Amino acid sequence: ITDRFINKKGDRFLVTITHKEQVWDMEFMKRFNKQMERISDKITGTPPLFIRLVELIGQDGVRAGVLAIVVVFLVLLADFRRFSMAFIGLIPLLTGAVWMVGIMSLFGLQLTLVNVMGIPMIIGIGIDDGVHLLHRYRIEGWDKARIVFKSTGRAVLLTSLTTMAGFGSLLIAQYRGFISLSVLLILGVIACFITSVIFLPALVSFIMDRKKS
Repeated sequence: ITDRFINKKGDRFLVTITHKEQVWDMEFMKRFNKQMERISDKITGTPPLFIRLVELIGQDGVRAGVLAIVVVFLVLLADFRRFSMAFIGLIPLLTGAVWMVGIMSLFGLQLTLVNVMGIPMIIGIGIDDGVHLLHRYRIEGWDKARIVFKSTGRAVLLTSLTTMAGFGSLLIAQYRGFISLSVLLILGVIACFITSVIFLPALVSFIMDRKKS
């Protein structure tokens, strides 16, 4: 028994400190970890390891997100062959991402170890709506929004709904990480769809009015 708590020289002792609040609450975990660091800089256990893991995954998630956006922009540039068109195609995705983060903050949702992996997926899926609509605009004409949304708009709505239904199946999972991932993906798809059908036509109309004037 003593071997577990006292070193061989007998001058060092293991002190085990138990938290009294929910350790999976990130705010409490950070506060608990800082309190432990005041006692010793050699603390170990789940809280310090988990916090470090969250930091590493957060950094990797940001890198993956930035890399995904860069690759998507290059693909759009190769497709449209115009910098301005590629940038317009990217705007609904970026705006949708801002809306998604705002909605998460509004409802107290946070990025976790699991749902942060959904960010590159949202980027890949969220770009589709705007690209399809822009291609249809180029075929029908930039002032034919009614025709564009009668056909391609319906298709974009259907694909968004089926995608949300697929991700929504994770809401019945027992593991809370999968539930948070499902919520993040659904919010991301909704935000990108709304920006594509509301913000993108307004942007196209604004650009056309500027060109005419």
